[in-house]
Order: sequence, then structure tokens, then C-alpha cells
Amino acid sequence: MVTAVPIRNGAPRAQAIRTLKRWIDEGVLEEGLPLPAERTLAERLDLPRATVGRALRVLEREGVLRNAGGRTRIVAEDRPARRSALVWRSAVVFAPSLDASPLHRQSGWSDWITQGIVAELRTRGHSLLTIDPERAGPEEGEALLRDRPLGLIVPEVFHRLAVDPAPQLDLLARLQRNGVPVVVYGGDPRLAPFDRVTSDHAQGAYELTRWLLAQGRRRPLLIVEAPTDVYWQPLRLAGYERAMREAGLTPRLPRVAPAFPVERHGTAAYFDRVARFAAGHLIEELQRPDPADAILALSDGRVFPLARACRLLGKRVHEDVAIVGYDNYYLDSWEREFVEALPLATVDKRNFEMGRAMVELLFERIEGRLPARVPWTRVIAPRLVTNEERPSSQVGLETTRNSADEERR
Repeated sequence: MVTAVPIRNGAPRAQAIRTLKRWIDEGVLEEGLPLPAERTLAERLDLPRATVGRALRVLEREGVLRNAGGRTRIVAEDRPARRSALVWRSAVVFAPSLDASPLHRQSGWSDWITQGIVAELRTRGHSLLTIDPERAGPEEGEALLRDRPLGLIVPEVFHRLAVDPAPQLDLLARLQRNGVPVVVYGGDPRLAPFDRVTSDHAQGAYELTRWLLAQGRRRPLLIVEAPTDVYWQPLRLAGYERAMREAGLTPRLPRVAPAFPVERHGTAAYFDRVARFAAGHLIEELQRPDPADAILALSDGRVFPLARACRLLGKRVHEDVAIVGYDNYYLDSWEREFVEALPLATVDKRNFEMGRAMVELLFERIEGRLPARVPWTRVIAPRLVTNEERPSSQVGLETTRNSADEERR
């Protein structure tokens, strides 16, 4: 007879699923014996019989229960608890090992996304396991497929995973097909099959351009880098063009440059080469009869070589040419030791809140509050930051929206 106390937090179906799993794990519902009838379980759980029936069908699909014919169900011999209770009770985060605090002061770095994930999981009282995606091999993938964790959260698919993300994308798809909810970060089209959280890049560029226009800059130039089809570059271009047209101005064609050479910690000679590289791509725009009077850099780290490039071309930084960044990490950028000029403004994508939103989305999927078989996208509004503000590393969640809501408007 079932006498254990049911779990009361969460949506009704989620309560039933979690309680039944706990009763199985604790031996209240024994392996090899028929489960009590749905009506009896509904009474013990104090939930509608239809809700309990749906929960039981979920547990069958997950392999926790086995249908023994008719309405008889028994606890499966190879249930998750037999495989690895530690894994199936945990949310798995694809990220390097987590430190107690973020590695960087400013929230523009991706480790702030992971910190948000950890904070939200701990707030909810859930354990987590981390797997470094750069070191994960076939064995780790097969273990996840076998043990089926509570869910999988992937803050970075394309940044840390070096050359070919196809094996990891295949693993995520296989896990999802096997009933493991997957939430990823980013708007790349290859992530469309999964629930995901992404930043509103169009809004960020729009706010940044509007701010420049309010400062009297009428000829701002947007810098883009090849390849130009990276998902967020067209979005930023759209935001820039929208702000220009609303102001009654003709958008300038974006200046397309090959990707700047990138190093995590470069020398003065290396920085000088990057600045001269940038100057070669700016000379036409800064020496024409109607030269650009502002530059929207791709990110904060690009501001410093662009500032040096402007000086090489005889322009006074922030007087002749205002420069703004993106991502809000300029105080942690190694390039700033070579140029004093900081970006006048930047955009904070609010990575910490992005991580929390990923966990919220995961549990909405687990608890059945999202449409079945429909991947859901949550878009987080960024925050414009001027240099005078020197923002705190964490900012409050201002607004979010769902892509499906936008489509209905």
C-alpha cells in the first residue's frame, strides 16, 4: 500500500511524475509487483485520475514503468534508478568545470551564462552535473543516452566546440528523441530543433544606434565581419537600419571586413598589426567627403584596435569619430592596455539572466507547460550601457518574449 507523502510543488503532472519516481527509488513501489490502480494512485496523490494517467504514460515512455498487459504496469527492471540515480535526478550542463565565482568581472563573458544556470538550479533545489564539451567523447554520450538525465542545458554549442559541432548536435538530437529535454543558447538556425534562449540582437543594435543619433552623430557606420551570415550580424544590421530610417536618415552600407585576427592575450606588436589591418578597411569611409562620425564595433574588444586605426588615419577618437562596442566586457579586454579610449556605450546581453532563463525554460518543458513537439525560443531583451554608468555585473531581468508570441501579433 502506498503511504508515502506526495510532492506538492510544481505543476500537477510534474508532481505526480516526481512523486512516483521517488516512491520507486525508495522502494515504496516495488519492482516486479503491479502498481496500484490509477484510481488508487490518484487518491494517494490527491490529484485527478486523468492527470495521474498522463504521468504514468510519461513514465512508460521514459522506461521507468513497463506495461504488463491491459492496465497493469510494473516497475521496469532497467529503470533509470537501476542505471544511475545520480544522473537521472540531475540537470546536466555542457560546460567546463564550474568555479565558485565567474572568471571575469563584466557580464559580457559567456561564463556568466553558466553562473546564471547554476544559480537558478540551486534556487530550485536541483543537483547538476557538468560535462566539458571539449573533452566529452562517445562514452559520455552513450552514458547520457543510457541514464537519461532530468534535462540537458548547453550554454555554448559553437563557441567552445571547435571545428565540427555535428557530433554534438547529433547527440543533442538523440537525447531529445529519447525523452531528455534539451535547452540551448543562441539563435543559430542549426539549433532550431531545440528549446533555446537567445539575445535580441536587433533591439541591441537599434538602441545603440538611437543613442548615437541622440548624441548628434548622423553618419554612424556599422562594421560587420566575414562571414556575414552569422545569425546575429543580419539582426544587428536590421536594428541599425530601423533606427536610421526612423530618424529620417539613409543607412550607410555596412563596412564588411575579413574577420580580425583574434588572440586571447596579444603583444603590443600583434595589437599594432590588428590596428593597421583595421585602418586599411576604414580609410575609404573616414576620408570620403561625408566621413563616418561614429562606428558601431562588432564587440567591445574590437573598439581598441579601431580607436588606434582612427588615430593612424588622423581622426580624434570620440571627437571626430565616436566608437561604441557590444557585449559589455571592455574592462576585462586585454586590448585596452594599448589604447586609453573606452567605448562610449555598449550593449549588455544580460548573460546571467540568460542562464536563469534557460533553466526556467527547461522546467517549463519538464512540467508540460510548453506545446508538445514545438521547439520554443525565448528572446531576452538586452540593456544599453553608457560608459558613465559602469554597470554592476548582474542586472535585473527586464523583459522577455517568446517567438511564438511575436508570430501571433
